[in-house]
Amino acid sequence: SGTGLTKLNRARSVEEAFRAVSFFKIQSQNLVVADVQGNIGWHVFGAVPIRKGYSGRLPADGSSGEMDWTGFVPYDQLPSVVNPASGWITTSNNRTVGDDAPHQLTYGWCAPYRHDRIAQRLANLPRPTPDDFRALQMDVHSLQADQIIPKLAKYSFHDARAVKAMSMLTAWDRNVTADSSAAAVYEVFLTEWTRALFADKLKGELRWGFRLLGEGYTALDVLLDRPASPLWDNVDTPQRETPQQVLESSLSETIKRLEQRFGPNAASWKWGRFHQYFFAHPGARTPFEHKLLSRGPFPAPGDNNTVNVAAFEPSEDRYDPWVIPSFRMIAPLGDLARTTIVGPMGQSGQPGLPHYDDFIQPWMEGRGVPLLFTREAIDHHVASRLMLTP
Repeated sequence: SGTGLTKLNRARSVEEAFRAVSFFKIQSQNLVVADVQGNIGWHVFGAVPIRKGYSGRLPADGSSGEMDWTGFVPYDQLPSVVNPASGWITTSNNRTVGDDAPHQLTYGWCAPYRHDRIAQRLANLPRPTPDDFRALQMDVHSLQADQIIPKLAKYSFHDARAVKAMSMLTAWDRNVTADSSAAAVYEVFLTEWTRALFADKLKGELRWGFRLLGEGYTALDVLLDRPASPLWDNVDTPQRETPQQVLESSLSETIKRLEQRFGPNAASWKWGRFHQYFFAHPGARTPFEHKLLSRGPFPAPGDNNTVNVAAFEPSEDRYDPWVIPSFRMIAPLGDLARTTIVGPMGQSGQPGLPHYDDFIQPWMEGRGVPLLFTREAIDHHVASRLMLTP
């Protein structure tokens, strides 16, 4: 609402920000806020319907009235916290309420790995500095790989390609860097494992299996603990496949695909060779227009579950990210003049100017530029002015 937005823009404390968002009647959102007095808070806000007779996960017959909404969850009953004992708050679209919550905020939670990695690092930073937060924003360690690879290593594989894949994975530091060949093996393996589990069951709709892989907590995250699950079995074959067979086949197919694409030398299987940023201008249609308006490709680190996210939807060897950190900000509230921001592309939307793409390299390296709060500071840093006239 306009009222809520105005109040939020003028809020001077955590409490005032909380009151401001109570006016918003939109899909539920997270507000994480801090003030110069040293207070921090988190509050879910928005219009969360109270449903009767159904969960809201699928379309329902609304003609009878038996499934009508019975109002909205009162704002003061939505999840919130102020000044937790930990001294910090983190949220990454992960599940924030338990199964026993009186009202479901959503069923579309992201996997917990990004949240847990941030929490893991913050717990070891009693007095974090801006540089600590810059390093955290660029973190590409995979907690998902920390869970999956040790469980894979309990199996004994015999196929030469599968053995090679496991050798690379067990030696990997589990940092999804752009120059890592082991990271490439891991990401392609997740794709091949998904294909092995769901191609027979989804048939021509396998893309939905790949889409789920890129969006949330999936069967891959729990299946290694469930060897009796029917998902391991290929319904198109008369015999029942075992986890050993499915995993060995998936690891072997991973190496085969990387060899076909990049050759037999594993040193050339860099994750950033086929996981790349490309900033495509929506108005570019021809190769000349793309050269003029678009930028890239650039090698991209990270994946769907790293703090420095570069989420992709794998499908037929396409791994280019479609979700990235579109804006990074570090605000030392004790000294706002040290606030920095950065986003991809540049300060200007006008092609041909040096500022059209001057943020790409700082954004990729985790460097920010000053966010200036005073007219004096702005005038001091001005390099050029663009005047728009009727």
